[in-house]
Amino acid sequence: MKVFISSIVIVFLIVSGYFLFHRATAPKTAPAPAVGKTSFSVLIAVPLPGSLLTATQSVVAIATTNSTLKDIVLQIDGITVATCTTSPCSYDWDTTKSANGRHTILATASDETLAVIKTEPLFVTVSNQPVTQNATPKNTPAKSETRATPVVTHPIVSKPTPTPVPIVQVKKAGTPDPLPTITQSPLVNDSSSTEMLSWKTNVPTTSHVQYGTTSSTTSTYPMTTPEETVLSTDHTVKLTQLVAGKTYYYQIVASDASGHVVTSAEKSFTIPVMTIMAITASDLFATTATIKWTTNFKTEGQVIWGPTSSSVGQYSYSTVQSSDFTTAHTATVTQASAGTTYFYRVISIDSAGNKVTSPESTFTTSKITIGSTHYSVQGETIEWQTTTAVKSELKYGTQSLTTNAYPFNVTDGNLVISHSTLLPGISSNTTYYYRITTTDASGVKVTSPEYSFNS
Repeated sequence: MKVFISSIVIVFLIVSGYFLFHRATAPKTAPAPAVGKTSFSVLIAVPLPGSLLTATQSVVAIATTNSTLKDIVLQIDGITVATCTTSPCSYDWDTTKSANGRHTILATASDETLAVIKTEPLFVTVSNQPVTQNATPKNTPAKSETRATPVVTHPIVSKPTPTPVPIVQVKKAGTPDPLPTITQSPLVNDSSSTEMLSWKTNVPTTSHVQYGTTSSTTSTYPMTTPEETVLSTDHTVKLTQLVAGKTYYYQIVASDASGHVVTSAEKSFTIPVMTIMAITASDLFATTATIKWTTNFKTEGQVIWGPTSSSVGQYSYSTVQSSDFTTAHTATVTQASAGTTYFYRVISIDSAGNKVTSPESTFTTSKITIGSTHYSVQGETIEWQTTTAVKSELKYGTQSLTTNAYPFNVTDGNLVISHSTLLPGISSNTTYYYRITTTDASGVKVTSPEYSFNS
């Protein structure tokens, strides 16, 4: 306690000497304070700016006024730790309870005229080492160079309608606000030119993302997103105008209400090139066909097609562009002609409007056109046509199958265009499934898609 009182006295003498020296060396012609004005100043005497602090450290603020001092308020990292009605004002700061790193000290003073002045923020660094068995005693004081601290002096004019200064509660053993921490969620890629980033912070912050195509060791990037305007713990931002195939590096910067700013470690991502894969043509009926394909991320889709090959993708027909964003696509071609070969390409469009078109493929519609079917006591008769003379085999059963493995069959060895096939042993009010395999004069066999009828 004696050491602490002695320290306060020494600090007070140093500051008093500074004021005496300032007055002695001031120009002789300096005017005296005007009538009705108050000379008022406040400074942080201990610690010095940029000090490295360990263990318990005294924080001392001194205010001078030719009026009556009302109070001095000491704050560390925005938290009030002491309120005094006399000068000097001191607080014993146990730095072992604060995080290592930079901290801010601020002093505010007010007098009976309700004038209020503040010091500039004073930055210090807390650096406490972990305690070990061979740790040196904490009572060894750290040596620091004594430097004069400038006095902040403001002439304050009394206001006709002063606003009362609120009394701040004294917080002797306040704990500094926790520094923000950033926890990032997985990236979401929804196009070949954008990337969606989401993250959480442990305290409400505003944030932005800085990014570019080059890794930066100095956290300097050519692009940045707008700073959020609302403090929140949940954050989402979309990076736009990216180039497919390029790798981007980024950092998230978060700021809390106390002015703490934290920056995440640098991470990277690569924008994928939109790719169309696994194109198939199936269910090739006489006038329709089903086209399927996949993409490496969600897109809309469309098929363009026609009876003539096109090296530049100019075709006579197109399907309606889908309105759903998905990775698995299906489009149905209609109004085709039986036994005809068509050329087609598929188109995929991502959420940013980027478009990619597949290479040209072909499909051939079935030669078989099913006509009427009618039921009698002998069985079900199916009337059908082919575009060329063919022999036929019709297989059928009561179960839908992905292969031509039905239990019953009827064959016709004649090369004909018009066909009438009687299926015996048919039960009434039953659904049957069937496929027809045709063989032309050259021996070429083609099996139709699955058809069905209700007896």
